[in-house]
Amino acid sequence: MTDPLPTTFILPATIADFISISVVDDGPFFIDGLFRRSFASEAPRVPDHVVAFARAGELLQPVSYLHMHRLGDMVLVGGLCTDGEALRGLAPDQQQALRAAGGIGLNMLRYGFARFADTAAHVGYCGDARAFEIDMQAGFRTTQHQYLLIHTPRPLAPEKEADIIARAHALGPF
Repeated sequence: MTDPLPTTFILPATIADFISISVVDDGPFFIDGLFRRSFASEAPRVPDHVVAFARAGELLQPVSYLHMHRLGDMVLVGGLCTDGEALRGLAPDQQQALRAAGGIGLNMLRYGFARFADTAAHVGYCGDARAFEIDMQAGFRTTQHQYLLIHTPRPLAPEKEADIIARAHALGPF
């Protein structure tokens, strides 16, 4: 596992004893099956891979994945998926604590935003209504382009934000 930059995100105390989120070098090693079930394709092979693990006794089980791909001054955010079966396997009090903390997806995004806060913007492409709700709770904003979202760790000059949005839009769905 890599962790060259400190994160300013702290998991809510109510879930920190059984959930851990980290950037890992080889995301597909941990979540390729989950990604295939969620998106019918193989997981991204390029960094950066954010994985949430749940403690089950002495074992850690990957339960969620998020891809954060640096591209110049922005990070492309995508591929958020969760292993619902694994989460249903948590103890009922753990499931309740996770729901009360906003759910695994929200915490994954908040971790990713904090961990990659050294970039000008995080951009996402979202067409799923449920994922959109989580994205908005995490701090994404809509843009003038359908499905394209932006989150800025710090305020940007309007022309800089417009430039990032234009470049992200030119990529098409990611």
